[in-house]
Amino acid sequence: MTKWREIAAQIHIYPWSVGNREETRNISEGEVFFDFLGTPVISISKQAEVVLPRRYEKFFPLGPEYPPTRKENILYEMPHGVVSGQDKGCRIEIVGGGEKFSVRFFVQNVQGRLQRDKLTGKLKDSDLARTVLSWSQAYDDLLDQSQKHWKRQERIPWAFIIDFINRLSTERNEPRRALIVGIAKKMQASLPAIVAALRKILYRERRLMPINRISEMDGACLKHYIQQPGRTTAEKAGSRQSLLGIARYESYNVQENRILKDFLNRCTRESRRYIQTEVNERFADTKRGKSIQKFGALCWNLYRDPLLRNISKPIPGTPPNYALLNDPRYVEIWKWYRRLLRREDDEDSLWDWQSRTWADIVRLLVGASLVKLTKGNNSNLEVEEIAEAALHVRRHQFQGSRIWAGTEPGPFLVKKLNNGVTESRAVLEIVHSEQAYKHSSAGMLGQTGGHLFLVLHPLEKGAEEETKVLIVWALNTAGKKRVTTQDELKRIGHSARQGINLHHHSLSFYRLEGLPEQMDGAVVCGDLLEDEPDAVFADNETATVLRVPAKPELWKTSLDWIAVVLEEILGGLL
Repeated sequence: MTKWREIAAQIHIYPWSVGNREETRNISEGEVFFDFLGTPVISISKQAEVVLPRRYEKFFPLGPEYPPTRKENILYEMPHGVVSGQDKGCRIEIVGGGEKFSVRFFVQNVQGRLQRDKLTGKLKDSDLARTVLSWSQAYDDLLDQSQKHWKRQERIPWAFIIDFINRLSTERNEPRRALIVGIAKKMQASLPAIVAALRKILYRERRLMPINRISEMDGACLKHYIQQPGRTTAEKAGSRQSLLGIARYESYNVQENRILKDFLNRCTRESRRYIQTEVNERFADTKRGKSIQKFGALCWNLYRDPLLRNISKPIPGTPPNYALLNDPRYVEIWKWYRRLLRREDDEDSLWDWQSRTWADIVRLLVGASLVKLTKGNNSNLEVEEIAEAALHVRRHQFQGSRIWAGTEPGPFLVKKLNNGVTESRAVLEIVHSEQAYKHSSAGMLGQTGGHLFLVLHPLEKGAEEETKVLIVWALNTAGKKRVTTQDELKRIGHSARQGINLHHHSLSFYRLEGLPEQMDGAVVCGDLLEDEPDAVFADNETATVLRVPAKPELWKTSLDWIAVVLEEILGGLL
């Protein structure tokens, strides 16, 4: 039987907290108590697996196995839906050696998915839940925008991403973007015409009919006619004067109209939800708010149209028919209907894995900031892109993730300047945590819990082996109930500096080729309430911590801050 000590499961309140006893809780009794401070991670023996029981979903590793020689353990990010859940929702299962262990979590200071409306007293999506959906919607909008410029829409140049983030900032005075906003924009004008000219099908059915109304008969009807007693038609028709004939009638109850009716119903619900949670009184007079109100009323009126009254619900799992795939009117309906269904299915997963979504956003902002550094004239650091890269965005989320690993920008040539003269040079690589195991240096840093590794390879003579690494952590502090104060940012920075020193000291004992000569770190925290970014800059006892707005329309100002931080840290490492 597998023992708890053999699978060595622990929970760490920060991603860098492996080996820090004060920030670690042992999972030994099946119950864990701790305060939520951002992005907790679980470390476990690679002999075991961690499973989310409500969907039987296996956890995806945060980084490579560690320590560098034995590679016995691995890190996983904890789902926010577990630490914020109630009753059965706040547990995971650990499977190893043929045994299964259930672990429950009792977590304080964590923000839930629902909140009670102060005016109506009804439960509605919390600010965090709506923001998480806006993160995924931002990727959808990015893909939609890329369709106008490139055939391979999933591969997007990084320069375009900077322009996209800038465009998002123009929507600060509008309610957030959502799928229903795109549907309303595309379908509001065409839906009335589609309902007014519904596709219909002509059915032929055998039935007993009065003889004066029979206009068509087939072989079966003639056989029935012959079998009736009597010599004339009137005698064969009997007392009721009816015979079997072919009746023709039109029906609107076809698959494409079932999809249309369900689409109208779902759009009505989504519009009401959007108005309740996003528009409210604050944005009631905005262009977007009025548009969704008008679209919701339109969908409800069309849903009640007499032509749709007898149309049944669509059968789940039925493949699309010819009309849905080829009729121009219904092709658009089918396209948006599938996106609606997928979004509803994705909501639970996005809520659970929001820390992974936030990590993707931090990777996006860091990558865009580095590309932005190549466009500016910096007095202390010059960044030059050696090769152009394109971001690859997933059409569908995978455990909250929308970015494909390995599509980060770079590599870059970085030059440290002194009065305009190059003092030192290095090649900068950006390594995603999912691909760190392939990298000679980043592959040794699995225990650090880093989400992104910026690896510097000096080009000076005699310094080729002195690899230096900047570790970037994405901390989902937006998931906290309490506001992240300046003092707490300093505590996060102090903890991160302790983690950097601890990991650098422990890894130095291995004396492996390619082990980083120097390590530094930066923490990027999300904030729901702040409109402007803020930072605590590094010193001997504190790592750099950035607090950036979590809402997409506020990311533009964060790019400049992140660029300044990267310029300072990379310059210090060089």
